[in-house]
Amino acid sequence: MHDNKFSIKSDVWSFGILLYEIMTFGQMPYPAMTNYQVVQRVPQGYRMPCPPNCPKVMYDIMMDCWKQDEPDRPTFETLQWKLEDFFDMDVTSYDDAARY
Repeated sequence: MHDNKFSIKSDVWSFGILLYEIMTFGQMPYPAMTNYQVVQRVPQGYRMPCPPNCPKVMYDIMMDCWKQDEPDRPTFETLQWKLEDFFDMDVTSYDDAARY
């Protein structure tokens, strides 16, 4: 974040931010923080809390995207698998509910 080097793994971090924005219906990430505070606190380990009503599985995916060390972050292929699993699970819930 500090050295302005961009990579696929920095894109994964940004994808985690996009998921946060989706789960909060477009709220700004890092609410109530200035840009300066974000730049200071994120490298120290700060991560946004789980948004209200966000499924734990989805928040776990966000947290994986926000791992401090780039090699520890998932690939986009892994993210695709995790999201497919999440949506398959979710669709099943809707299918079950449709029977009633």
